[in-house]
Amino acid sequence: MVNRNSTHELILEPERTAIGADLRLSSTGRSHYRGAEVGVRYVHASNAELNVTYARSAAAGDLNAFTTYFDAVLWPIVGENMYTRASTDVPHRLTARGRLLPTDRWLLLGIFDWRTGQPYSVVDDALDFVGIRNSERFPTYQRLEVGIERRFKIGKFRRGLASVCGTPSMRFCRTTFRPTRARRPLALSTILNTAVPDSVRFER
Repeated sequence: MVNRNSTHELILEPERTAIGADLRLSSTGRSHYRGAEVGVRYVHASNAELNVTYARSAAAGDLNAFTTYFDAVLWPIVGENMYTRASTDVPHRLTARGRLLPTDRWLLLGIFDWRTGQPYSVVDDALDFVGIRNSERFPTYQRLEVGIERRFKIGKFRRGLASVCGTPSMRFCRTTFRPTRARRPLALSTILNTAVPDSVRFER
């Protein structure tokens, strides 16, 4: 469980002057984060494993943090500061990862991620905020990735034919042909993402 309170953070305050508008930098910002996580792991012999974690959290703070605008946006639009839910506030998140070896030659992998949508602010045509900032939320996000591998031998070498599919964020399946050598494993690196799913393994 995490309970964090921060004070004296740098924030920006827009001020109107006789000749226009200025941005005043102060150290009166504050933020708060509270979160807890619980997980369950199930293992059956060496051919099946399932990990499930659930996280409950809440994040709030001053939205005009100095680091949000500078070194991140070329021409930042700074509105009136407000202490409310943070843009990274995700109250609920559920993640599951599984691995199954039905036989010595087949490997099944799965990743499921579900979380509450992140907050956003409503603006008008002049990019002025309408109502309370971060009062709306994007739809609930969910992602499912499934991987299948078939292992076989060609002479002294052992090779794997793998396919990775994802939904709904991934709209394609990709198959990779991975050369490996028998016996002692040296390294195992697996890269699974929504852009370029791939995996590499070296064995001898």
